[in-house]
Amino acid sequence: MTTLRTFLVCLVLFGCFGAGWIRWDARMDERDAQARRTFALENERQAMDLAVKRAEHTQFLERQQSLREQESKARRLEQLGGAVSAALKDPDAGIAETIEAVARAVVPNAEQVVVRVDRFVEFQLTLELAGPASQAQLAAWSRDLILPLSRYLHAVRFVTAGAVVGQLDRPAIEEVLRVQEGGGDILALVLQLLPPPTESSATARVPSAAPAAPTVAPRTPSQEAESEPAIRVNRELAEAVQAHSKEFAEGLRDIYDTVDRLGREGPAGVNSTRETVQRFRERLPMIRASLVDPASELDRRLTEAGVDEVYRRAAVRTLRRDSPSTRDGERMIAQVRKYCDVLLHFLDTMDKHRAGWTVLPELRRIQFLDSELFEVYREVASVCEREQKETQAAIVRWQAGMKAEVPRAPSP
Repeated sequence: MTTLRTFLVCLVLFGCFGAGWIRWDARMDERDAQARRTFALENERQAMDLAVKRAEHTQFLERQQSLREQESKARRLEQLGGAVSAALKDPDAGIAETIEAVARAVVPNAEQVVVRVDRFVEFQLTLELAGPASQAQLAAWSRDLILPLSRYLHAVRFVTAGAVVGQLDRPAIEEVLRVQEGGGDILALVLQLLPPPTESSATARVPSAAPAAPTVAPRTPSQEAESEPAIRVNRELAEAVQAHSKEFAEGLRDIYDTVDRLGREGPAGVNSTRETVQRFRERLPMIRASLVDPASELDRRLTEAGVDEVYRRAAVRTLRRDSPSTRDGERMIAQVRKYCDVLLHFLDTMDKHRAGWTVLPELRRIQFLDSELFEVYREVASVCEREQKETQAAIVRWQAGMKAEVPRAPSP
């Protein structure tokens, strides 16, 4: 009996010891797991801090480089006698580039400078101003443009909000030169030659600079009845090109800002950011029609307007000849669409795991609560970064193709 009692006591003690050991071992495993998570989160925090410091250092170096370049450019301009003199002395620039450089130096607040050429040496300069300007200011700008560029300029036009507010044609420019040779008051003469804005000039819209807008073919007796619809179609297409160019630039800016926007707004900004990307993607077909293949869009609009068949074919053929190839443009639109799809997948992933991340607004960065989620984020973010670079490269190729295919006047 004593032996049995001793055995039972030993058994109970052994069971208590085993249960205690198992519980202690479980606590040790839990502590080790917690330590590993803490270590992983600390490594992640340190990595993100290091990335932020590297980014700040890179931005600092870029700012310093930009300041050095600006100082070097300012010294070169000072040595050459100013921006206008530097533009006129540039040996690598053609006539159109020289006119544009001089115009930007004379009117630094111009939002857009367009130089068109007819018959090789007759250049027409259009400056789109950021805001209204007085007639005296327009006269001063015209004088500063005409004197160094009178050999090539055949027209100078100032535009505000799409409306022509002042212009000088070749006879007016020649009159300015005659007065200048006689020692007269050029500024007063230019002020007299600049016509005041009228209702008719306020409704005269000018086309955007890129891509090239369609031009109206010369009138013939058989086309007289269709001239008004044709002019209307050309004006509407030019306005559409301008609007879609602006929409395309703003849309690219918005999708490029996707990751930074999440770093500012956090999970609350996922839905609005997705809507922005989706809306821009849905607008791409309409933007493509104006930017990539304006000749086909002109053909469609002229057909719907019932314009004479001969005129329609001539106008479309002329625009297709003067417009760059659509091949790089089609590739660009396809790449932008692919980039939008990648961004939408990235936003869906962030939305799916919205409980596992937050933001530090003061640093504009994302903070993850789980190291595994950080790996998922890093994978999808790297895909976004790669597609963004591909998109930018496609846009650069398209723009380079446009510049290469636009006819250029010979240098003097």
